Order: sequence, then structure tokens, then C-alpha cells
Amino acid sequence: MKGALAAALLAGAATAAGCGSATRAHTSVLPVRPVERKLLGAEVQIVAYPGGDVRICGIQGSDLMFDEAPPRCRNGLRAVGVRVSALTSRQQGKPQRWGSIYVAGTIRHGTFFVTSQRKWAPRSAPGAGQTFERPPCPTPAGGWRLAPPTYSQEAAIRAYEGSHRGDVTSVVYFRHSTIPVVASFHPSRARAALARAWPRQLCVVRARWTLAALSRARKHMLQLLSSDGNRPRYGWISGAGGIGESDSGQPTTPLEVLIETPALRRLVRSYPPGLVAVDPVFLPVRS
Repeated sequence: MKGALAAALLAGAATAAGCGSATRAHTSVLPVRPVERKLLGAEVQIVAYPGGDVRICGIQGSDLMFDEAPPRCRNGLRAVGVRVSALTSRQQGKPQRWGSIYVAGTIRHGTFFVTSQRKWAPRSAPGAGQTFERPPCPTPAGGWRLAPPTYSQEAAIRAYEGSHRGDVTSVVYFRHSTIPVVASFHPSRARAALARAWPRQLCVVRARWTLAALSRARKHMLQLLSSDGNRPRYGWISGAGGIGESDSGQPTTPLEVLIETPALRRLVRSYPPGLVAVDPVFLPVRS
């Protein structure tokens, strides 16, 4: 997933990596009404502008990488209830102040209402991402053989892919990179061809979509990323265009957003389940 994350960050940086242009006139945020008013929390970059306008940046890391001061957040998610004295970064001659803090609250009518804040995220804050510990296949007789792959084993997979173009859509390694999970449109054939090279190490699952479908979804997500007008509607997309893998062994295209919105959920449901993997910054707070 590191490669997918890097691709997503680069895609975000390549398409005006901030939360709106610093030279663009102030525009109002379109209403965003989530289905549920859950308590959400995240450690985020926040900018306080003159006149009480406080914004949560849509992209959390890009401006920092390019030493933008202050970060460009004029079109970010509006926030109410932030103690701006906790935003300690300032620059001489500029009225804004900014900083990265942990905030918890609810979203109503396109505004994040802060109920609590702290400098760092609590230890109980939920994490994200897969661990790839449990292969999505039954445990073989005798248990999984947890041994590092050999060159000949990996060559067997490459040879199969070369002989059956378009059959394999993903190969992702589970259990500390010892168990290859192969997504194939012909799992019985793939399993028969690779079982001898991978005794008690092979997991083959049925592929759910073609690489062409994955490519079309990636292009669509990149188009949404580059469209300023869609930022509030789709939860402030901050990264798109990468390739990842799911815990079911399928290839995915990650979509990094600030929050999940109803429009975003409808968009994701228009694709096969699991193809677009949404990675929100704000996550439900554990009680």
C-alpha cells in the first residue's frame, strides 16, 4: 500500500496540492449533509483567517512538503469552535495562523462543529489500512508454510501471467510477505498451474473486475481530484489515481478524502464493491 499512497500523494500534488488557490477569491462552501451525525475525529491542518473564518485543509501533507506558509485552505472545510490560540504557526506580515491539531466533532450543513481538541491524537484513535495477516483462503492441511518466497516461486507466477494474458489482475503477499494471494479470472487453472511451486503457500481468489475497469475508475477519480467545484461535494478529495490491494486480494484504486459525504457514497456504489477504496481522514471516534 505504500506505493499506492505515494501515487495518491503525487497525484494530489500534481493537481494544485492545496485546499484552493491562494490567489483565488474567497468562495462559499456548498452544503454537505451526511446521512448520520457521528462524532468524528482526526489530526488535521487548520488555518485561521481574519474575521473568524477557520478552515480545515483538504490536503494534509502537500503544502508542508513544499514549505507553503500558510497552507492554502481558503476552500477547505469550514470549522466552528476551534481554539485558534492552539494554532501556533505564524509568519511575519501575514494575519493567518495555522497548525496541526486533533479535533473531534460533528458535521452539519457543510460545517465541522468542534466539540473537543487536543495537540495530539489520543492513543485510542482508530487507525486505517490493512494488515494483510489473514489470507482470504482456507488454511491448508498442515497450516500455512511461512517461508520467504524464492526466485523460482516468483518466476512461476510471472510465467503463468505471461502465458495467460489478462487472467491475473493482482498478486499481493500476506503473512509478512510469505503467502501470495493471486486474483485470477480462472482460479482453478491458476491454482493447478502454481500449486507445485507454492506448496501450502498459495491462495488463489476469483478476480472481480478487469484491469481496464480499474484503469477507467482511476481516470475518473483523477478528474474529480482536479475539479475544484467537486471538493465539498465529494468530501475534499486529496489523493487519487494510485493502485492498491484489498484484504480480499483484489486490486483497488484508493481515494483519499477529508470526510465521507452522501454524494461520495453514491459515487462509490456506482462501481463494483471494493474497486474504489475510500480512505477518509476523519474517522468515527470510539466511545
